[in-house]
Amino acid sequence: MKFDILKTRRVSLGDIEQRLLNKTLGQTEINELLRLVDKYEKNNLDTIEKLKRKKMVDVNKINGALKQAINAQWADN
Repeated sequence: MKFDILKTRRVSLGDIEQRLLNKTLGQTEINELLRLVDKYEKNNLDTIEKLKRKKMVDVNKINGALKQAINAQWADN
């Protein structure tokens, strides 16, 4: 078995589907399965990006609260 590091996950999945399902499914059905996988992965990536943005908002809120507490402490002295 030859390992090709440049293959994308989609191509690898397509190769696996081709070998396993070639006897029961045609190329059209395999392409439809790949399209569904692409959609699923895009949704996952969108969710990850949304969570990253939410995390940054939370981090910025915490940083702002810490700065206010430090500034208030210095103002009292």
